[in-house]
Parts: sequence; C-alpha cells; structure tokens
Amino acid sequence: MLSYRNNEERLTVVLATPFFLVLIVPLALICRQLQQYYIRTSREVARMESATKSPIFSHFQESLGGFSSIRAYGREEAFAQENINRLDANLRAYYGSFFQLSFSDRFVFFSF
Repeated sequence: MLSYRNNEERLTVVLATPFFLVLIVPLALICRQLQQYYIRTSREVARMESATKSPIFSHFQESLGGFSSIRAYGREEAFAQENINRLDANLRAYYGSFFQLSFSDRFVFFSF
C-alpha cells in the first residue's frame, strides 16, 4: 500500500516537472497493455501444458497395464517412440511457459 509520503513525493515530481506526465502516462498505458496480453497468453500456455501432460500419464498407465502383451507382440519400440512423441509435445508447451515467465519477470511487471 502506498503511504502518504509516497503520494506526496509523486505529486511534487509531477508539479515540478510537468513533462514527467507526458512520459509516464503513455508508458503506463503500454505497460497495462503488456500485462493484459501476458495474462491471456499465460492462461493459454498453462492450458496447453496441462492438455499435453494428461496423455503422457494415460499412455504410461496403459503401457504398464498391457506390459505383458506389448512384450509378447514385440511392440516395445513402438510404445517407447509414442512415449517420446508425447513427451516432446508436452515439452514444447513447457518451454513456451518457461520463456513467457522469463519475459514477464524482466519486462512486464513494473510498479507505478
């Protein structure tokens, strides 16, 4: 929460240098737009990551349940490749989430 002293200091800066308002208002609007974009993107990336994580667990569970059949028909390599493909799809979403969070930590959240 902002204290009275901070508000008083801000008012002093604005009154002493009106040009400050010319700069801070557009910057605040740009920051707000970036924050709104980040929030929408963050939700979508989180949704994609969770949607690609579920098939990994279900495939693994099915593989454990049918382990004897998989070995009997010699399909170990096909199941291993399917697991790798599902992991790759999940990691693509995870890396998107990782880079998005790293961007937001550096550029998006300013305190005005």
